[in-house]
Amino acid sequence: MENEELRCETSLLSAAEMEQPQEVLIQLFDAQSSENFKKDLWELLKATVSNFSWTYRGEPGCVVRIQKDMLRLLEALYLLLKSREVEEGELQIDHFQLGSREQIILEREELKNLYKVFYSHTGKVKKLSLAELENPYLAIKACFQFQSLAQWQNVLAEWAEYALTQTSFTSATEDADFLVAYEYLEKMIEVAFLLGNEDEATKAKDEQQCLSYLNKKNREHAKGPVNEKLFKAFQAFVESTPAKRLNRNLRKMMLDFLHYNIGGLPVDFEDYLIDFYYLTTLLDVAEDEMNAKGGDA
Repeated sequence: MENEELRCETSLLSAAEMEQPQEVLIQLFDAQSSENFKKDLWELLKATVSNFSWTYRGEPGCVVRIQKDMLRLLEALYLLLKSREVEEGELQIDHFQLGSREQIILEREELKNLYKVFYSHTGKVKKLSLAELENPYLAIKACFQFQSLAQWQNVLAEWAEYALTQTSFTSATEDADFLVAYEYLEKMIEVAFLLGNEDEATKAKDEQQCLSYLNKKNREHAKGPVNEKLFKAFQAFVESTPAKRLNRNLRKMMLDFLHYNIGGLPVDFEDYLIDFYYLTTLLDVAEDEMNAKGGDA
């Protein structure tokens, strides 16, 4: 596809940036972290759907900056996708009917792989599936199948407009897909982080490396060693509570919860799952240690 054809669909990128869209992503994440980018997007959404305008939160100019940064990010990703498809052919993604067996199986697989996604980039990537992590262009394709670039431009313009007024977007429009749109935008921030981040030192190559990274960060932020009271309480817990039984029951409870709620999981369920993983891993260690000492775990 010629650049002139693409130029008609973009509004904020210069000719030079259109030639090197990845540089746009690098510049965006040189200026701010992916976490701050997500936080800004969340604040924009809150101002959009509430009756309190952005003027209660900060400078109105921040809304324009967030809108502009998000648009530049989307336009750069759009160009990268189109260039990729010119070279390798149009990308195909699977579409399953909501509630179908195939969709349920896919969602279960994604849930099982959440901790792998979390480990792979030290917690900076949470919304992408493992398949999207391995091929971020799948997520970009899905985003622009959900809405075209022009539609995304309109969405962000509308959000910015409502964020600067005291009128709630939800009460003034009949758009019921704004949360779905928000989730797609969160994914695009993570994709842009992956495609634009060249600092390999912050990326874990495998689970063990990521665990070492997280442990190092935890030690850096710790205020001091575990105090004696906490240590004794934990010791009493593992000695009085059968770790194997508790672990088994927790996993059964999680499976029951997923069975009855697979179609309506909380938006932050991946955080629950990561915490659950750490807890069950801790209980596995407790069981092994108690067995090694001859205890009844």
